[in-house]
Amino acid sequence: MLEDTDIEELVYGIRKVAAGKRFICTTLIDRISQRLTDGQPYTRSLSPDIELSKREIEILHLLADGFTNAEIADRLFTSRRTVEGHRQSLLNKTRVRNSPELIKFAMLNGLLESALN
Repeated sequence: MLEDTDIEELVYGIRKVAAGKRFICTTLIDRISQRLTDGQPYTRSLSPDIELSKREIEILHLLADGFTNAEIADRLFTSRRTVEGHRQSLLNKTRVRNSPELIKFAMLNGLLESALN
């Protein structure tokens, strides 16, 4: 959280952290996104033919929150192998090579915006 974060976002962030969740303020996400792209527009965009399932989006948000495959499996009451399969499907659908690039892709294509609300 940055010192210039508005009061509503500050309260929201405190509540989220108090509930045991992770929180990154929107200004910081914008700065990170800017640094990831070095100020250059990211040309890869979500293709209209890419459809993510509800479970894939859920897993994507948990990956962005920093959870491991095993932690995600515990939270979703499924196996680690199932989570790995969904993660691989996300990589294949978005045509990226690894989880950090997947998160970058998701940030730059607005796939994580609903996680901030």
